[in-house]
Amino acid sequence: MILIVCGSAASWMLRRIVNAKGGLHDRLTQTIRLLPFSLPETRDFFLERRLSLTTRDLVELYMVLGGVPHYLDHVERGLSVAQIVDRLCLHKDGALANEFERLFASLFGEDEQYVAVVRALSKKRRGLSRNELLEALHLPSGGGVSTILENLEQGGFITATVPFGRTARDQFFRLTDEFSLFHLKWMASARPKSWQKVQNTPPWHAWAGLAFESVCLEHASAVERALGISGVRTNVSAWLHDDAQIDMLIDRADGVVSVVEIKFTNEPFLITRKYAGLLRHKIAAFRARTGLKKAIHLVFVTSYGIVPNQHARDIVDAEVTMDALFH
Repeated sequence: MILIVCGSAASWMLRRIVNAKGGLHDRLTQTIRLLPFSLPETRDFFLERRLSLTTRDLVELYMVLGGVPHYLDHVERGLSVAQIVDRLCLHKDGALANEFERLFASLFGEDEQYVAVVRALSKKRRGLSRNELLEALHLPSGGGVSTILENLEQGGFITATVPFGRTARDQFFRLTDEFSLFHLKWMASARPKSWQKVQNTPPWHAWAGLAFESVCLEHASAVERALGISGVRTNVSAWLHDDAQIDMLIDRADGVVSVVEIKFTNEPFLITRKYAGLLRHKIAAFRARTGLKKAIHLVFVTSYGIVPNQHARDIVDAEVTMDALFH
């Protein structure tokens, strides 16, 4: 007899099946954690449905919907990204207009606690430690928060990371589900009437920069392939300090640490003299605070590359464009 159990309610599956202490304990032959599509898979999915979208369109749409096939299946042919976002998310009768509320109610028991954790994490894009999260939610230590965090991580909503130079006890939790981030930024309160009118405004640029960072972290292996280090043992993390922050670090077994700057722009990114100085300060602070002995390479991941001026030639060791995320 072969028994296959399939379900989307992560907390129930973990409690009653995967971590069950009864008759199924230690009897699972195989577990499959079904994850959202990657960018290459999303591109292939749209090609199969004969949707014509540019690389830039695919990335921006992924920043809104993520790689959830159910969401992507609602995308219609012949529409711009702005039209897609309007129809699915911003119109009151859109297919995803009330998805956030339905989603957590269907996946988790006591969904109010899960939503509270997600909302708290959305306010700190660098993430929160467990103690910071407890403080933000005004909860005592314990209280089932560990179970909530485990279920959210298994469900693909959050990612636990250990900052560079710290131990597993110092891990941070980041909200990385693209649709949840989009909802809490643009849909939870005053929804804009048109995505096209929002695009390229200062709030949009702030959101897009952070959303693109999350997408790049999710596709860190593609960045490594573009750098030619896919065969090198690596550890991807971040680094946090009072006077500097690095969102993506690739600690490599070949004696190098790649400090990665991520920029989402409409044209090649320009490194000014002032910005070059800030980068030098950040790298110097990182080396001084960590006592790092390895070589440091500065890498830029951008939409369309960087402007090849003198500042770029002086400080940038390698650059990767968003095209590489699809390979």
